Amino acid sequence: MGIGCVFGPMVTVAMYRVEPTMAGAASGVLNALRQIGTVIGSAAVGAVLQNRLAASLRGEAAKRASDLPAGVRNPFLEGLRHAAESGQEAGVGQSGAMVHLPQGTPSGLAHRVQMAASTLEHGVVHAMRPTLALPIIVIAVGALACFLVRRRQVAGPHPATKSADLSASS
Repeated sequence: MGIGCVFGPMVTVAMYRVEPTMAGAASGVLNALRQIGTVIGSAAVGAVLQNRLAASLRGEAAKRASDLPAGVRNPFLEGLRHAAESGQEAGVGQSGAMVHLPQGTPSGLAHRVQMAASTLEHGVVHAMRPTLALPIIVIAVGALACFLVRRRQVAGPHPATKSADLSASS
């Protein structure tokens, strides 16, 4: 909804002083730059998220698995590491990093392993905080740039208006 409320006025402001003969070219440049900005912005946010996920998941996994017995902790951490390296999905309901507990595992231990499996949920939350800082900073810089732009006074009427006035008077 926010993007829909921004694109209409943005195009209007960008195209306001463009001569009608240049409107097609100006519109094409505007749309090309908008598309390039979207791709670069999405790639930058994705790169920051991937970097932060890799860092936070390692620390979160070690923290959450610290109270597991060594016989379960090491395979659990190894399963998460293997899932991360191979690109598998891991977590509750996924096959990548789940530790397959042997039959007869005490329910308390099974519950602790299940709680340690929440590593991914907590890791994603921790990774999102710095990831969201990037678009917020870009928006703040863009807003500051908008406030610093000075409006130029046009000496006469709009060029399109002037040519329409000339054709109407003849």
